[in-house]
Amino acid sequence: MKDDKNIWMPDLEIQKIMIKDEITPLELKEVLVDCFSYAHGDPVIANHILNKQAADAGIDWNNPDKRSFEIIIPRLVQVAESFMNPGVISANKMKFRSLISKCKCD
Repeated sequence: MKDDKNIWMPDLEIQKIMIKDEITPLELKEVLVDCFSYAHGDPVIANHILNKQAADAGIDWNNPDKRSFEIIIPRLVQVAESFMNPGVISANKMKFRSLISKCKCD
């Protein structure tokens, strides 16, 4: 399990997305992929997990909508519980709740 000092710190491009008043589903996907890849530690395996979770939930991960994130976030929380500190998971979950509320579908 990773410790608290491994809290996800997004790069500048991801931060720019996160501070916008409104974000698109594809921007939210970019943020989620970045966060989960960092948390997992292996971007290839993390992307495989993301794709599998989306497929298992019946989500079109190539064209996600707001509801897609409401479905996939709890699934990823369950996966992350096997390798992340619960406090870090909770903090990231709160960040994504906020981001989902700013997600605007066309």
